[in-house]
Amino acid sequence: MKKDDPDLDITVQIPISYGPHYINAESNFAQAVKNATKTVYGEERAFKLFNCTTDAHWFAEKGIETVIIGTFREDSVIHCANENVHIDDLINTTKMFAITALNYLK
Repeated sequence: MKKDDPDLDITVQIPISYGPHYINAESNFAQAVKNATKTVYGEERAFKLFNCTTDAHWFAEKGIETVIIGTFREDSVIHCANENVHIDDLINTTKMFAITALNYLK
């Protein structure tokens, strides 16, 4: 583009940059999430790492343990045309939030 317009003056910057976030899978909070998952789904599920941008890193940066829990499933069409959430996933995620809070905060 600069060849076509010698007066073009563009600077590209990444306004927000932060490192990876990991959780201690043996912490009380992580165990509360794992137990809630097992209660709702009847099976243990491992934490997975994935690249995303959420507000979670702001909490983790301040030392607040953070796990992203949601309604994602492999066949979801998130952030696309016809984005949707399965109702049973929404209900199960709500149950996980409640059970995690109950077990972690008691």
